[in-house]
Amino acid sequence: MANRILFISSGLLGGIHFIFLYLHHDVPIIFYTNVVVGICTSLLNHAFTNPILKWSDRIMMGLGFTTNLVYLSDVIGHPTRVFFVWLLMSSAASYIYCKHITFRNTSHHYPHLVAHFLLTIVHFYMSYVLHHNDCEHSFLC
Repeated sequence: MANRILFISSGLLGGIHFIFLYLHHDVPIIFYTNVVVGICTSLLNHAFTNPILKWSDRIMMGLGFTTNLVYLSDVIGHPTRVFFVWLLMSSAASYIYCKHITFRNTSHHYPHLVAHFLLTIVHFYMSYVLHHNDCEHSFLC
């Protein structure tokens, strides 16, 4: 296994994602697909040591970050949106800190775990708001 701690984190938090996607099943297909593919690439990347899986996950993180940011800025008009944009940015910063500042020291999994946790909070918020919001005005819905 490539990274047991991050694999367990991806599995547990991925399971939580699936629960709230089940509860909020009518979210836009782009958001739904973004979350599901992101969970799958994360699990594969953290389960196996393979450069293709690693880069697939990183590409998906970039696409997912962009998709999340567009939804948070374009679709969701909820008053707490700014806080969740901040959480999304903090998640990305935690990941970048872990990968580039710590120079891949294996004892520094905490920022990566924080990134997983913050993204779960952001996705819960987004699925809740998208489920209860009429977003037909956007091309993303």
